[in-house]
Amino acid sequence: MAVRFFSIGSMLLVACAAPATVSPSQTEDGHALSFVGSFSFSEKRLRKVIEQDLASFETDGDKPDVDDAAWTLERFFRGKGFPSVRVTYEYDRTESGRVRAVLRIEEGPRAYLDAVAFQGVDAFDHDTLRASFGERRSLLGEKRWYVESEVVSKIDDIERFYRVQGFMDVVVGRPDTLFSEDRRSVSLVVTVQEGLRYYLREVEFSGVSEAFRGVLDSVAAGALDQPYAPRTAHFLRSEIEAAYAERAHPDAELDFEVVRDDTSGAVVILMKVAEGPEVTIGAIDVRGNEQTGAKFIHSRVPLKEGELYDAMAVRTAFRELYNSGLFRKIEIGLEGSGSQRDLVVEVEELPTFEFWAEPGWGSYELARLSFGIRDRSSIFGTGRSLLLEATAAVRAQELVLSLTDPWFLESRYAMTYSLFGVRRKEPSFISNKEGVGLDLSRKWNPTWSSTFGYQYRFSNVESDDFSSIPQDLLQDADISSFVLTTTRDTRNEKFTPSTGSVTRLSLEWAEKAIGSELDFVRLQYTQSNFLSLTPTTVAGFSFRGGVIAPPEGEVVPLQERFFNGGERTVRSFGESELGLNDDGEPVGGEAFSVLTAELRQQVLDGFSTAVFVDTGNVAEFAKDAFAFEDMRYAIGFGVRYRLPVGPLRLDFAWNPDPRPTEDDFRLHFSVGMSF
Repeated sequence: MAVRFFSIGSMLLVACAAPATVSPSQTEDGHALSFVGSFSFSEKRLRKVIEQDLASFETDGDKPDVDDAAWTLERFFRGKGFPSVRVTYEYDRTESGRVRAVLRIEEGPRAYLDAVAFQGVDAFDHDTLRASFGERRSLLGEKRWYVESEVVSKIDDIERFYRVQGFMDVVVGRPDTLFSEDRRSVSLVVTVQEGLRYYLREVEFSGVSEAFRGVLDSVAAGALDQPYAPRTAHFLRSEIEAAYAERAHPDAELDFEVVRDDTSGAVVILMKVAEGPEVTIGAIDVRGNEQTGAKFIHSRVPLKEGELYDAMAVRTAFRELYNSGLFRKIEIGLEGSGSQRDLVVEVEELPTFEFWAEPGWGSYELARLSFGIRDRSSIFGTGRSLLLEATAAVRAQELVLSLTDPWFLESRYAMTYSLFGVRRKEPSFISNKEGVGLDLSRKWNPTWSSTFGYQYRFSNVESDDFSSIPQDLLQDADISSFVLTTTRDTRNEKFTPSTGSVTRLSLEWAEKAIGSELDFVRLQYTQSNFLSLTPTTVAGFSFRGGVIAPPEGEVVPLQERFFNGGERTVRSFGESELGLNDDGEPVGGEAFSVLTAELRQQVLDGFSTAVFVDTGNVAEFAKDAFAFEDMRYAIGFGVRYRLPVGPLRLDFAWNPDPRPTEDDFRLHFSVGMSF
């Protein structure tokens, strides 16, 4: 029997001794197999481990199947940290042909890897090599169990590491294994014969024209006087062939010979080059396109007829065509022979029309459905995309129609033209915003992007009862503004990141001179960081803040102010209920902040738990944005279940210092992480 205890930080498995005999499972033919002994896993788990052997046994009742099952079980236990396990079996076939098999398990102590020591190591710090074993315990006290097959793999890793660092003749021996008296911990002693360290001292070329000698010398210079590894010569050959292909010589071929001096450690590589002809582009032939215009595809290829072939330009063309989202498959290559050849661009198109629907739930907005319709090649096969997106929730609705030109004026900037409407019911009012927008965006690299845009929107507030809200906050206004946003995102995944960070800064400027009825500057900042403590434990930290500054003497309308509290901010409060209020109705402020620390622990496949602390505030005036006064708190825990659209999240948050009108705790159920 196995007893499992779940805690917020980790899941501990406490294995209790199984009964001496587990009842046999009997097939229709009467064959039966049972387990005997004390072991830490359930019968169901063990039968799952040997299910293939068991299926064959249940059909034929053959002895080799039982032998294979015993071997499989022994390997399973060793892989779980039981190095002394022994699995034997008894096999008996009766006169009637029925088989009785018993697998006898002697599990032995479970051992963890306690320490690793090295002998003969001079070139590297011992901790650098020791890190390969990962024998140290995690911050949550989890042990690294001793698994012999993993140790062998790590020894191979260390040997590869040495070879990459130039120790071509290194020998890393099998470790001496030292068990403690109770055989519950293991120490390893690894002996290393480092040998001589080799360095690349020279690369000699033959068959190279004068025009390329400087290029090749430059490529080789980066590897000279560096440790020589087995892959060094292959790497240089690839780099040199690429250099030729980028300079109109796609057929260049190289052979090499490596000469090692086993006394000094010097290495010389002899490179023999066959350059091949210089190739110019004859015609550019586009094939396979039915819905996408050939002109658009030509515009993504930075090569023209009569120009010299350039492999880098071909890679650029492939990347840009792929990023357009129009093609399932792209192949770009030369056709023909000799010094003039055709460049063939062959594509396989994706469906240009796309529809999706995504259900959701929030503790405040309640049931939510988002859907979208996109036509990626709607404007005469030019690659511009038309998108209609809508979200309908019980307390919020949004509709956006946009047209995006991914290469505005043949540049690397994307231009998006949009019409939008947003309606949201807040606790004390209803906000309506409708308008138009122009956004010019650029992805500078895989992690950093920026957007500069203009927006004109009508901002309206309505309610059945405004009697408790100050009248100067109730303004409808036409807002004309410029917005600049920059984002750096290094997360390893979007929904449940375990490493990386997100930094986002947004600045909005509205001014009567550009047609706005309100003047203000709005600044918003987000910083979230994720740190993997163990393969199943992640620490997350987040700061979110904003400030809107109107001219002195002017008031920011209710629907343009900042609010705090809810499932994604300070979770001990209901939606927008933290901070300033008038007769119990939230009225927001000109600044807000939220700081969150969260520890996430995966406990089962798809399931995880979390503990968190939130703190935040709302400041009435922009000048108090950085005072961080009247901070309110949430302390809580939650569970998550991973879904394709994001994690299903249930959070319980306690308010450690509730005021007379506030709840002691809140329960939030939603889809998606808080940050």
